Amino acid sequence: MADVTIYHNPQCSKSRQAIELLDARGATYDVVRYKDQHPTRATLAELLEIVEAPTRAFVRWGDASKAGLDVADRDDPAAVLDLLTEHPELLERPIVVRGGRGVIGRPTEAIADLLDS
Repeated sequence: MADVTIYHNPQCSKSRQAIELLDARGATYDVVRYKDQHPTRATLAELLEIVEAPTRAFVRWGDASKAGLDVADRDDPAAVLDLLTEHPELLERPIVVRGGRGVIGRPTEAIADLLDS
């Protein structure tokens, strides 16, 4: 079993940089290609709990606006969960989880800090 999980989009440069960092650190990790393997609402709720970021940080709001989606409730966890459950492609990336803690890997140094702690 891997000690790290990364929610990854291979088209995203930051997500690819995260994979490079994990490889360089010799981390054993599982990759969740969240656009292919849509996270459940329960998984998304767990991420909201363990990732050290405000609720609004989980959504790519510019992409949501361009798609004409309601973006009024950015700080409401239930609204964010509804949005991400229906539109997993809007999940900010990468998200890296290790040992019951997680970070959004923007900047990539946040991942290094998680691995070092």
